[in-house]
Amino acid sequence: MTQLTYSSILSRVIRQVYCNGKGKNKFMSTQGPKVETKSNPDPVQRLGPHMYAPTNLDKRMLVWVKRYPSMAEIPSQVTLDCMLQARSKVRVRICNIMIVITLIGFLIAAVSGKKEVASGNTLFKIDQDWQKNLREEHAEATNKNGST
Repeated sequence: MTQLTYSSILSRVIRQVYCNGKGKNKFMSTQGPKVETKSNPDPVQRLGPHMYAPTNLDKRMLVWVKRYPSMAEIPSQVTLDCMLQARSKVRVRICNIMIVITLIGFLIAAVSGKKEVASGNTLFKIDQDWQKNLREEHAEATNKNGST
């Protein structure tokens, strides 16, 4: 055999080993080789909905969004789509509750502020009184130090 045939055979072998026969360098790939075992089945063979085992909090969420009538009737496995929809509904409900609580807090603050203004207690007046007391204390301290 000639030198040309040895180099062509060698280049084909190297290409097969390092490129997995697909033209891609296996060392540049971000994914490792796929090993087909029972714990890692081929994704094509896995058919049907993805299932999820709900925790106690997840079960409470499912009952709160009225997906199931009670916690006892929730199966041990629910679909992932069912769980994601329930979480989204709970998230929206909690946000709505927080909005209502914030509005109630604003109303309470406004009403209490109006009562304070009506009784004559304003922040300006409180600040003026504090500064007046501070000046009097400072004057007394300087008089004590000056007289001794």
